[in-house]
Formats: sequence, C-alpha cells, structure tokens
Amino acid sequence: MNNKEELHLDLFIIDGCTCCKILTESGEEKYISLPMHPNSAEFQKILDKAEPKTLSYEGDGYADGYMVYDTAICPECGRYFEVYYEEHYNYCPTCGQKLDWSGYVELEEVNDEQ
Repeated sequence: MNNKEELHLDLFIIDGCTCCKILTESGEEKYISLPMHPNSAEFQKILDKAEPKTLSYEGDGYADGYMVYDTAICPECGRYFEVYYEEHYNYCPTCGQKLDWSGYVELEEVNDEQ
C-alpha cells in the first residue's frame, strides 16, 4: 500500500443498514455493511482516526550543537515512538490514529541544513 492514501467512502442506507462501497486491491467493487449509522458519534470517531494527524517531536540531547529529536508522540493517545529504533507506523498501534510522519523528515532536513 502507498504511503499516501486517500479516504473516500461511498455510503448507502439499504433496508435500514449502513453500507459502504470499497475498492479491493484488484480493482473490484465490494459492498460491506457497517454496524452503525454514518451520522453516529461512533462512525465519526472512525472517520477522524482515518484522517492523518501530525506527530509531535521531543528531543533529550544534542549532537554537533543541534537538538536531536528522537521521540515522536501520537497526537491522539500520547504514545511515544523512538524514531530511530521503531518502525514508522502508518497507524498508531495503541489507538489506531493514522499518523503523519512528514514533520520528522522536515526536522532531519533542518538539522542537515544548519
């Protein structure tokens, strides 16, 4: 799967059941039923977690006079990630929030330019 993913849902109410049209990796269209109404708070939580949120970064030391940002923090649940030793997950394994790591790349570039 690509790092960039678009969230596009086609929702339908069929016989009182919320359904969603999805596209499989092979390009085939399938319909799945959802256990909740699309206007419910629970459904909105799912959509919110699918929207990428930017991580916060912390540093606890310096190298060559520059702060080393070696810890990323999930904006939803506060889980800490060691950026040099852990996989850069697309989704937080603790809360399921989709994560945006682009700030980390920018921090590396800033330190490289200085």
